Amino acid sequence: MKVVRFDASGSIKYGVIEGDMVHSCQGSPFDNFRGRGSSFPFDGSVYRMSDIRLLSPCNPSKYVGIGINYYKTAEQTHAPIPRLPIMFLKPTTSVIGPHENIVLPDPSSRVIYEGELAVVIGKTAKNAPEEEAREYIFGYTCTNDVSDLSAFEKDGGNPTRAKGPDTFGPLGPWIETEIDPDDLKIEVRVNGQLRQAGATSDFIFGINAVVSFVSRVMTLLPGDIIATGTPPGMDALKAGDVVEVTIEGIGTLKNRVVSAD
Repeated sequence: MKVVRFDASGSIKYGVIEGDMVHSCQGSPFDNFRGRGSSFPFDGSVYRMSDIRLLSPCNPSKYVGIGINYYKTAEQTHAPIPRLPIMFLKPTTSVIGPHENIVLPDPSSRVIYEGELAVVIGKTAKNAPEEEAREYIFGYTCTNDVSDLSAFEKDGGNPTRAKGPDTFGPLGPWIETEIDPDDLKIEVRVNGQLRQAGATSDFIFGINAVVSFVSRVMTLLPGDIIATGTPPGMDALKAGDVVEVTIEGIGTLKNRVVSAD
């Protein structure tokens, strides 16, 4: 099931895609989520995909990122294998949806793409046992953990400064609720050229471990995002670039890069 959040003539709704149509949900699907297999009531409205504007597929209270979570990324960057998941936070003001612009705050900055699988939390999770973690997961979407390496280097490695600017957290295009996340191909293309390629089977910390670990640090709320790390191949973006994050079984998140000017 593909769940979208969309704008229909100024009205923001959630819906479920069927073919080229969207069936509008009654309220938020997170209100009716009780675990895998949950169903959502509809309000009777149906829209053509061509008549709506897709938004970020959820409105998270927090965007949690996991650093160095692919063995091949650790190898490429000569980073030690972490003993526990490395966490950082992006502010909610960084979140944008598909086809919205990534804005470079400073033309001299080295801003990179990081295509990632994002876990979407479905119900409140606090101290979730690892073996029960999937029951808290609403679904999965694509994200681009855009990062300003110049800012990271200027102040000695502050991830919030590097990853927190407005527009640095694209999400979308929708939430897929019915996939197995353990061996998904992930690719990033810039201007149509393949730049990143990997698979979630290369995770250092799997989905269950990550969700459980984060929930022991902070309470996860419905709609919250956990970005699960990026495969090797990160590189710089420039104004005019079009970056696409494609994940097997989900779809493609596409955003254009523009200058703040």
